[in-house]
Amino acid sequence: MDRHFPCRDTGCFVLIIIRVYSYVRFKDMFDSVYEKGGFGGRFIVGFYGILFSPGKSLFLYNLLTIFGCLAFTRFLAGNKK
Repeated sequence: MDRHFPCRDTGCFVLIIIRVYSYVRFKDMFDSVYEKGGFGGRFIVGFYGILFSPGKSLFLYNLLTIFGCLAFTRFLAGNKK
């Protein structure tokens, strides 16, 4: 194994697995689901859905995120140079 690239063999193995999976799923080694149109819609609606929607809200289900944001703003205010 080459000393400068210790993860080379693992990386090649992972790429082979990804290509085989793409071939089995899409019948093409270089095709993926993201090339068929990707994401649609407005950014602000999706951003609101991730952060504040009733079913999937980051802030509703993880209160530590709110406390982390508040603590970070306090940290920045206290450590200005």
